[in-house]
Amino acid sequence: MKATTCILFLLLIFSNTSFAQSARACKKVQTGEFEFPLSDGNLFMVSRNDTLQIETVNGDSKYYDVKWLDECTYKLIPRFVMTIPVGEEEIPINEVVFEIIEVKAHSYSTMARMKILCKDHFVVSTLHEKGYSKK
Repeated sequence: MKATTCILFLLLIFSNTSFAQSARACKKVQTGEFEFPLSDGNLFMVSRNDTLQIETVNGDSKYYDVKWLDECTYKLIPRFVMTIPVGEEEIPINEVVFEIIEVKAHSYSTMARMKILCKDHFVVSTLHEKGYSKK
């Protein structure tokens, strides 16, 4: 019984330490300038502060309000009517929730979740600090 209690206690300590390190890593990419190389050779640029994210491709910028849900999860709320094509219809997207799933020295990966026709859809992508992406 004592061995089981000791193991559970150690697991609790290590899981809290791991979470704290993860939260610290997420803090590093909460603000800044990031980029994602597109298949056509252009760059998808992201500039984010605590409350605003600006995404730019080929000089066309889109603005989003940022709401942090916790250290590693944030919600983007578009300041424009955001739609995606589904069949012959354009379906509005009111928000996208991002979870930062990995932070490296000069990049981070997110999993984006959005509801489309009452179903969750997920997209995983990696953004690089400005100047560190491979074109």
